[in-house]
Amino acid sequence: MNIRRKPYEKRKKTGILLGILGVFVISGIFFFSAQDQAYGKNPMEGMLLERSKVVVTGEGFQLDPQRQEEINKEEQKREEQQKENPEEITSSPVNGEYGQKAEASAGGGEKSSLEGQEENQEERPGNHDSTGASSNGSGQEDPPEDPNGITIECTIEQGATQPGTAYQFWVKAWDKNGYEIPRSQFYVVANGEQIYSSGAAGINGTKYRMDLVAGTNTVTITVSDNEDQEKTVHYSFIGDPTATEDPKGTVYLGIDARTVSLGYLCPPQWVSFYPSDNIATLVQRQLQAYGYSYTFGGNVNSGYYLARISRPGMTQGYQVLPEIQTIHQAQGTSLGPIDSNSLGQRDFYQYSGWMYAVNRGFPNVGMVEQEIADGDYIQIIFTTEYGKEYNGEWNIPGVGFF
Repeated sequence: MNIRRKPYEKRKKTGILLGILGVFVISGIFFFSAQDQAYGKNPMEGMLLERSKVVVTGEGFQLDPQRQEEINKEEQKREEQQKENPEEITSSPVNGEYGQKAEASAGGGEKSSLEGQEENQEERPGNHDSTGASSNGSGQEDPPEDPNGITIECTIEQGATQPGTAYQFWVKAWDKNGYEIPRSQFYVVANGEQIYSSGAAGINGTKYRMDLVAGTNTVTITVSDNEDQEKTVHYSFIGDPTATEDPKGTVYLGIDARTVSLGYLCPPQWVSFYPSDNIATLVQRQLQAYGYSYTFGGNVNSGYYLARISRPGMTQGYQVLPEIQTIHQAQGTSLGPIDSNSLGQRDFYQYSGWMYAVNRGFPNVGMVEQEIADGDYIQIIFTTEYGKEYNGEWNIPGVGFF
């Protein structure tokens, strides 16, 4: 016998199911709200994307009002198009927070820390007690756990003579339990002035670069742990700016403006590099050799980016490659004016500027942070949009990594 269910019974069952679903939704809202309150918003949200633009445009860069208004309109149009066709943006996790055991570094894994942006580090008092230092210069062996305090290793050779006008050294530190301390908790003073790291923490430690003076040079390193314990070590050595450093190796270096039909400003060639060099000093030396001047942000010791290259009449005969213009037109970006005597950030388009590549890829650190190795291929390129002409995304004929 078939019994037909009454309509109100169906409605009753539907109401119960909706009620259960509502409880789950409300519970989820409260859960994620509690998560935000407990842990806070993701500090990297949006940071990586914005930080990547600094390489091209520099921090605090301003256009003339008319050009800026044009760009703002184009950007608004782009945003509207992206809403219609949203793209997924992902970011990589950041490793290297406090609490990594010392033996993790012995395996060669590079470490960095979200807190390790020294430009945001606050000034600290400089009066500390002097203690001894552990300095084997290699940074390869794991230090023993020291129940009495912090262990510091540094590659500075006490009392030695260093040739040249600059000097690079590395620092590592561990707490009493053998956990590696991040560079955000280092306070380094060279010749009386605080200096900041010029490289991400790696197997050799955190890199610093200082200018040398003739005669005695001093470095003071203070490290604090999460238990508010501090240790300070002092180094003293001799600087000889008149002496020449021995070459450390050679790299294949070229400065490339083919995207705007200007060829190579400095043709690719093998050049020597020295212990105190980084990519920024190499590029500046090469530009000077070919009669160019340049402007930059930061300095060659920390936070460097190449903003503009100049020489009278250097952009005469330029032409943005037609394939590149077609892509920009499809994106709704217009071609802007440039100066006839220089080439740099935001010329032609909003995201134009100088970038650098090493061994056919774009590093995720700045020029002074990137380590140089013998045989590296280093290419400084002028891009109209974040290197897309070179990384294969746009597939532009006649343009690419060497």
